[in-house]
Amino acid sequence: MSRNREVTASFVGPRTLSVTKPGRGAGTVTSSPAGIACGADCTQPYPFGQAVVLTAVAASGSVFEGFSRCDSTPTPTSCRVTMTANRTVDAVFSPPGGVTVQRTGGGAGTVVSDDGLIACGAGSTQCSARYASGTRVRLTASAAAGSFFDAWGGACAGVGSASCEVVATGGFLSVTAVFGQAAALTIGFPGAGSGFVDSTGSLPGTEPQCVSGASCTLFFKPGTSTSLTATPTAGFFSEWGGNCTGALRTGSCQIVMFGNRSVTATFLADPITAHVLGDQDIAIAANGVSCDQPCDRFFERGTAVTFEAMPRPGRIFTGWGGDCAPFGNSSCVLEMTGNKTVSTTVLIERYVLTVSFGDPAGRVVLTGSSASASCTENCTTFFAPGDTVTVEASAMGSTSSASGATAATRGVRAC
Repeated sequence: MSRNREVTASFVGPRTLSVTKPGRGAGTVTSSPAGIACGADCTQPYPFGQAVVLTAVAASGSVFEGFSRCDSTPTPTSCRVTMTANRTVDAVFSPPGGVTVQRTGGGAGTVVSDDGLIACGAGSTQCSARYASGTRVRLTASAAAGSFFDAWGGACAGVGSASCEVVATGGFLSVTAVFGQAAALTIGFPGAGSGFVDSTGSLPGTEPQCVSGASCTLFFKPGTSTSLTATPTAGFFSEWGGNCTGALRTGSCQIVMFGNRSVTATFLADPITAHVLGDQDIAIAANGVSCDQPCDRFFERGTAVTFEAMPRPGRIFTGWGGDCAPFGNSSCVLEMTGNKTVSTTVLIERYVLTVSFGDPAGRVVLTGSSASASCTENCTTFFAPGDTVTVEASAMGSTSSASGATAATRGVRAC
């Protein structure tokens, strides 16, 4: 004591070790040195720095899954803890069997159990859970958008609904859920009017009605037949387009959904009528949609419409009529400021087959699908382009023939 001194004495008390058993099985955990027999006694204080080894034993009908929160990687049945602080160790005992779910197919979806222990899909990977033998587990499949639930397999094979109940056994049951890729139907609304389109047969979770203002997409199980019905709310329903082109404006459009489909439903705010007089000789297209018989097409007032003539084989387009008459043989473009009538003039094209006779004369018979003739002197006959004509000549009681002459401007001399 050559000067004043100060000494500190630190006393460290015991530290507490707790064991939890979060699993749904049964078993015991004991410690060395003694103190924990969990079972019933799952908490014990130990001197600071004491090394404690925990050992797990599963009860009959359960399995030990392992320890967690040990000082180092535990062995299959033991765990070492050094008591430099209060510690908690988990020992997981589970039933011996359970249920495992697999998702297959080209679609997406989730499978969940009624107790929440299985939640497989949509970012969750909890696709397996342990259950005591005899436990009833109900699984429910739900398809993601753009997919559909197709079928169960494994332990649920043959179940026709989206829910399946299994009974756990001493081993693992395997269940397969098949999700398919849905067929998409996109509906667009190009007009300035407004309305909606109702559909039938769409998958659960898909609204069966599309409202104008923005395109919408409906989903169907491939092969489903759907009926589309258009109803205007302001203005006038003009026509179907896309995969519904040609469907009657006053009726529904029927589509079988093999693959993705696209449809337009045109609602007009201020419609103008174009009377398009197509017929069996020539079709008339208005902005790309053709009429091969008289039809009415409807357009928004003020829009420009291009009319094009499409003559049938053997027909020659010679000019426009009606409101397109000033355009001659060119494409006709009309601004729809009022109702219009569009017609055409057509020349029916024919080829000539000429027969001339030598001396003495006889008989020549011409037979084709578009015409026929019997000639005893020089003659001409008109045939349609592409027609095949059979020529038969007879003279002085003998007969000769020539067949296969294709109709064009031909000359035949019978000698």
